Amino acid sequence: MAGCDRAFQVADQTSMDDLKAASAARTAHEIRDHDYHHVPLAEERPASPYLRGKVRSETPAKP
Repeated sequence: MAGCDRAFQVADQTSMDDLKAASAARTAHEIRDHDYHHVPLAEERPASPYLRGKVRSETPAKP
């Protein structure tokens, strides 16, 4: 937030749990102290690791 000096850090850079905890703390701070609620844009889609780099097979249709 502009003018906010609060910083959130991930204690263990190799820990997904620490990343989630820092993200949750930041979100709670934004809501509590700034009344900020992120609103996803209409064109935002959830990221799917299964779609990234997936190659479609070009199998011919059966007659």
